[in-house]
Formats: sequence, structure tokens, C-alpha cells
Amino acid sequence: VWEWDKEASPNSVGAAYFCMAWKYLNSYARKKEARFVRQDYSHELMAKFLYKAEKYFQRRFGKRDVTLGELQRHVRGDRDEPVGGLPDVISAMYSTKWKKGRYQSFLGDTYIQLIRFKDGELFMETVEPFGQSYHEDSPHFDDQMEMYLQGKTKPMSLDKAKVLKVKEREYHPGE
Repeated sequence: VWEWDKEASPNSVGAAYFCMAWKYLNSYARKKEARFVRQDYSHELMAKFLYKAEKYFQRRFGKRDVTLGELQRHVRGDRDEPVGGLPDVISAMYSTKWKKGRYQSFLGDTYIQLIRFKDGELFMETVEPFGQSYHEDSPHFDDQMEMYLQGKTKPMSLDKAKVLKVKEREYHPGE
């Protein structure tokens, strides 16, 4: 028996069970053409989905205590890392079937920006989990992936002089 602290971290077994139960519930609701968030599903039905999740883990992973990070992966090119997050939570992450019983993140937090004001000064931090480019040969394809997976951010500025000082290149789209 496991307990879930309602955290969607990669090392959480409870979050992995919730993730799979949610996928089963979502599939069930779609077949019934129902919006599952507005339905009052029975405890018996929810227990059935948790039992199905346990069977899935035993069949695909050979054990019942699978963590969310084992089940759900953040993949960019050749990189394949455990990732937390669930649908509709802070640090949301949606995943789709991938390979070997695992799921790959495909949608969720895509640009994270934290802003604070102190003594009239603006402080900004950002991170981009999926990278700034979809081209695998770009240095910006996965350059922020590790930061995101560690829950870190980088400083950002709206000060044009500071931005131009650290720019990689300057160009004008369409020219």
C-alpha cells in the first residue's frame, strides 16, 4: 500500500498511480462522451482504475512501485530523463504513449516566467522546458532541459542594453 502526498515529483509512486488512473478515467469519459471533470464517479470505478494501473505497472515494469519519473519521460533528441508534473497542476505536464510502457511529455509548462518587484526594481527568471528550437542541431534544442528538470531558472532582463550585450546574434525575420 502506498500513500500519495499530492506532489507530482518524478520520484513519487502515488503520482504515477494517479497519472495512470487519470488516463484510464479520461479514456472512459471519452467513450461515454462525458466531461469527466463534471461527473461524480463512484469510488468503485476509481478503485478499478487504480487496480488497472497496478496491473499495467506489473506487466510493463515487472513491479508495482513504479515512480512517475519511470513512467513519464521528458525526451529531447537522444536525451531521455524522468519528469514530474501531471495534468492541471502547477508545473503541468501531459504525456502520451511512447515506448516500453512509458509515456513521453508532449504538452505542459512551455515557458515559465517568475517576476518579482523589490524597491521599484524588476527581477525576472525564466526557463523553457522544451527548448527554443525544434531543430535538433540547434544549441537551443535542449539547452534549458537540465535546468527545468532540476527546478531551476535563469535570470532574464527586459533592459535592451543588457540583452544586446549578451546576444548570440541579431537578425530581422523576413530579411
